[in-house]
Amino acid sequence: MMLRFHPPVAGMILEPNARLASFLLLAFVALLPFEPLYNAPLIALGALGLLRIGSGRVRLGSPENRFLCIAFLCVWLPMLASLPDAVNPIESIRKTASLCVYFLAGVYVIGAYTRFRDLDAILAGTTAICVLWCLDGLWQFFTGADWFGVPYREGDRLPGPFDLNGRIGYVLASFAPLYFEAVRRTSRRWPWSPVLLVPFVTIIILSGSRASWGALAVASAGYLLFLIRWPDRPCRKSKWVAGTYVAMGLAVSLAVWAKPGPLIHAWEVVEPRLDPLPGLWTGNREQAEEALTYRLSIWETAANMFSTHWLNGVGPRGFRYAYEEHNPKNDHYLMRDGARPARSPHLPVLEILAETGILGLLGYVLLAAGLFAGLRRMDFDSLRSAYPYSLAMVVALFPLNGHLSFHGVFSVGLIWWAIILTASAFAVASRKEPEAAPSE
Repeated sequence: MMLRFHPPVAGMILEPNARLASFLLLAFVALLPFEPLYNAPLIALGALGLLRIGSGRVRLGSPENRFLCIAFLCVWLPMLASLPDAVNPIESIRKTASLCVYFLAGVYVIGAYTRFRDLDAILAGTTAICVLWCLDGLWQFFTGADWFGVPYREGDRLPGPFDLNGRIGYVLASFAPLYFEAVRRTSRRWPWSPVLLVPFVTIIILSGSRASWGALAVASAGYLLFLIRWPDRPCRKSKWVAGTYVAMGLAVSLAVWAKPGPLIHAWEVVEPRLDPLPGLWTGNREQAEEALTYRLSIWETAANMFSTHWLNGVGPRGFRYAYEEHNPKNDHYLMRDGARPARSPHLPVLEILAETGILGLLGYVLLAAGLFAGLRRMDFDSLRSAYPYSLAMVVALFPLNGHLSFHGVFSVGLIWWAIILTASAFAVASRKEPEAAPSE
């Protein structure tokens, strides 16, 4: 039974609006430091998507919705299959059901961008927000508090407006492909715009999160491949670009020479994250644990959990509840004062295996295959437009980076934000007008 609305109401609510979609997607980004407010924009998009489906105006089997449906089923079906053996059924059911909100949000966003065919507002808006965060972080680093009053102590990891150590670095690294693309595009008109890369990379480094550094490395390598494989036309103002970099280098060198204190404090943030790394190659377990921030025990626990529940896992978010049953005897997290189980393995592949088993890993592989197959089918112009969003999705889903929980609320929002925009870029490509045949 389809929902019926008064015509003016139907036009306002059910017709996809690219400006509204862009506003809510950017509101999600802007509200990330203010947990849990960032959920509200995606919930609003999900409600709009549900209304559109209920009105019968959406064909889920259409080409523009294909990738979104594939991505959702690849993640959601293994979660659903894990419920019969979930160690905490209520928590796993809640997490599995909540994923539908992101799918519904994607339905509305795809409808909006397929109709108007322009994702540039997201690129510009996300970059502007990241620039503000970077300026806020630099202000915090030099003054001891950011614009929102979040404090900072010299030598600590820079929190920025997030008030949680390391999170600003991970968030910025997740948006790095879009930031890089925006800088590349604006450099055509404003040759000085590559200067914006300096505060961006600086804040990620000062966040002191090695997971963020790894995510930035993945984003940088992927974007470098993009520049090499699909080069843009050369900048006519290359002399101005070179001069900008030279002037920037001289200014930074002069600032460090005049006041080396900030550089010393920056090294105090980075050094503790680098010093333990040689312990990985000593063969000593304690040194290896220290180098990995005591994650070796967590990974062993996840492996034990998978070996016991290899088919469908212990259920989404069930890792912490099954932790004590599967942990090794010398587990750091249970031996320390105020012991409590780790909340996730901090490694996406292990979390997928532990919580959704082989079925989850199969879905993960199929999702990656669907992404690369979709990119291969695109023409040159569509591929250049979709690649930054696809790369952001790869960064968010990269299997070997020790970022936040794969099924956690915060990281799931970032992952599905990238998936929705990637699906929207694919949808725009699927609706592209065929070129007219050349006249004879």
